Amino acid sequence: MATSNDLLIKQRSVIEFLAAEGCSAANIHAGMKTVYVHFRLCSSLMALKLRLRRVRRDKDSILQHDNARPHTSRQTQDALEQLELTTLPHPALRPDLAPSDYYLFPQLKKYLKGHHYDNDEEVIADVRRWCRGQSSEFFADGVLQLVKRWRLCVDRNGDYVEK
Repeated sequence: MATSNDLLIKQRSVIEFLAAEGCSAANIHAGMKTVYVHFRLCSSLMALKLRLRRVRRDKDSILQHDNARPHTSRQTQDALEQLELTTLPHPALRPDLAPSDYYLFPQLKKYLKGHHYDNDEEVIADVRRWCRGQSSEFFADGVLQLVKRWRLCVDRNGDYVEK
């Protein structure tokens, strides 16, 4: 198994190679960032698959993600196919069909209103505490609303779904 030092050596080698080939620092950085994002996303998908197998056992699961480039890349699509994860197609720029946007974040915003924090760590800790304090029914409600919103969207020929 590769150590973090091995990975740093490989990363440095790639950077040195690209620099020798005449790539600009900005292009090298952009390329390394893209690879890192895809690596992290694919690692997250593998961890998700293992957790779903453990928690949901034989129940079917559908993954919803938006059309961000890391989600639609060939590497991600290949990883989804290899891991046999089913995805729900998501139209671009549609916060009305993203449970985090129409359900989770407004609820979290209500909770955070009036709270004051001294640093980012306090905010992160409080948000985690709030999320862990929500029941499974709370999160299920957001998903159930998604089903209704998708039906409305289809009935409206793709138009936005209002509150």
